[in-house]
Amino acid sequence: NKADLAADPHLGADDLRQYYPNDLIGRTGVEALFETTLRGARGRVERMAGEDAILDKVDPVPGDDVTLTIDIELQRELQGMFRRAKIRNFDGTTEEHEMHGAAVVIDIATGEVRALASYPVYDINQFDGLYPKLVADELNHPLMNRATQAQLEPGSTAKPMVGLGAITQGAIGVYEGIECTGYLVIHGKKYAVGRCWTASKFATRFGPEAVKHHPWPIPHKGTHGNPDGFLTFSDALERSCNVYFENLGDRLGIDGLSHWFDQFGLGRPTGIGIEESSGRLPSGFKGPKWGSFTTKWFGAIGQGYIAATPLQMANVAATIARDGVWVQPHLQSDQPLRDIERVDLHLDPTALSEAKSGMTRVVNSPSGTGTYLRRDDILIAGKTGTAQAAPFSTIERDADGTPRRDADGKVIRHRLQPNSKTHPNPDAPWYLGTGPDGDDLAHAWYIGFAPADHPQIAFAVLVEYGGSGGNAAAGIAKNVIEACVRHGYLSLSGPTEKP
Repeated sequence: NKADLAADPHLGADDLRQYYPNDLIGRTGVEALFETTLRGARGRVERMAGEDAILDKVDPVPGDDVTLTIDIELQRELQGMFRRAKIRNFDGTTEEHEMHGAAVVIDIATGEVRALASYPVYDINQFDGLYPKLVADELNHPLMNRATQAQLEPGSTAKPMVGLGAITQGAIGVYEGIECTGYLVIHGKKYAVGRCWTASKFATRFGPEAVKHHPWPIPHKGTHGNPDGFLTFSDALERSCNVYFENLGDRLGIDGLSHWFDQFGLGRPTGIGIEESSGRLPSGFKGPKWGSFTTKWFGAIGQGYIAATPLQMANVAATIARDGVWVQPHLQSDQPLRDIERVDLHLDPTALSEAKSGMTRVVNSPSGTGTYLRRDDILIAGKTGTAQAAPFSTIERDADGTPRRDADGKVIRHRLQPNSKTHPNPDAPWYLGTGPDGDDLAHAWYIGFAPADHPQIAFAVLVEYGGSGGNAAAGIAKNVIEACVRHGYLSLSGPTEKP
């Protein structure tokens, strides 16, 4: 188009490489990222007008090949996992659902991305014919690469960043405990909001008798370093205690939270080179004073005014596995490491050790929230996330596609009915309502790295409206680990330690 022609670096300098109207150009994705490499040069033949003799000839030059870091077979497997995701219902039964989401796998040593799986997908061979239908599908958004463009609240997967930042900044000691009685207490004041799921909501749902036999007693008691028995950083990660991290959010403040989320790569593109969303940081919140309190409290547990992509969260796990070294994820195979951005976050070494310990116990301890990933042959470190989600709605449109508006000029939206056992929604099977009444809405996350004792790969799984991270996302994450073993990205050396 005209903009491409005007921005052509070869314009007036190399007529064999410059663009002409109606030339094809890499518009998006890796074709745009590697356009200058993939594009060759025209040939040229010079003759005298009216004569056949060739005066000069320049042969055309094909473009260079580009080898991606993506393992297409691994990626295909990961995409298929969302087609038949296993979901455990509130009553204990299990069903298969076609779910929306993404899964990312990163090589820890190099930052090379092995998989950027997004679902739903479409047949690229029929793209031209399918495009009008794909672009109009506001229910499934199949053209969105969810691995890099889905920006959603990360839930409790944000907690390792908060603890590492708070300890490094000196807001709390590594073994300093915070008491959790199930209620949020800030500066001695008890609040009705911010209650701890594992210590109070469990009792609300299942009754006080069930709590007696549950590995999360009330009050929470830690086992790793605090003389009062209060929860330390690693304890709070293991049990995913909201109260602990909400207190850290209060100590850090909105700016402190945002600083550490930024250090780990949230709120800005990773620089992978293809279309990606930036996400958002709590410091971008513009609201009333009460909102600022809830933003720093709830931002510390990955809720409210914070959003991240699966790629960003996979890189968070990789950064922790590298002992606090952030590496830019990239897609070109064998790219020289000197060309890859690397940043040492200078995190507290003991805090890093405790983060790894807590994340390892998430998977391998009876009190962990992500034990579904436990294996006897690989020690896995992980963190689950359950992020409360807003109801899903679509824009109501006239026959010509124009959005309908109410009397005040606002666009009218149609809110979907969540899909549940009691109220099935065959038009949106992925839009799951969970909980006893089938009306709880949450996005499910699972991030981690393996093996925990000598990390090789980091991963992130997002299941939109999948409910609990230890449920829907854990099932896919378990399959991701198994696929990485089959494809040779994880060695079965066996765990060297147990939490």
